Amino acid sequence: MACTVQGKPAITGAAAAVALTKGLVGDWGRLETTAAGDLPGFAVPAADAQSGWRYAHWLVSHATGHGVKRVAFGGLQWSADKGSWSKVEGGGGADRVVAEVFGDV
Repeated sequence: MACTVQGKPAITGAAAAVALTKGLVGDWGRLETTAAGDLPGFAVPAADAQSGWRYAHWLVSHATGHGVKRVAFGGLQWSADKGSWSKVEGGGGADRVVAEVFGDV
């Protein structure tokens, strides 16, 4: 899945991360999210490739309305700038999906 995000996101920062987490839980059930390091956003564990790609594609499909800037999983990353997936060296592991949201502006 790929999409391009144009214009200013409807929500950003902590509000965007909270809204995304609520949406993920609403659609997929209880999930434990963790901080994504220094990035504004979160990480969600992936039990296997199928669940990881399910969460990653869900996040991309909700990018415009929820301020998603970047999603990384399985050695690939999607960015709102490019609207497509690309290989990323040393990032986007197979055990978690990382969602970065646009910071507060």
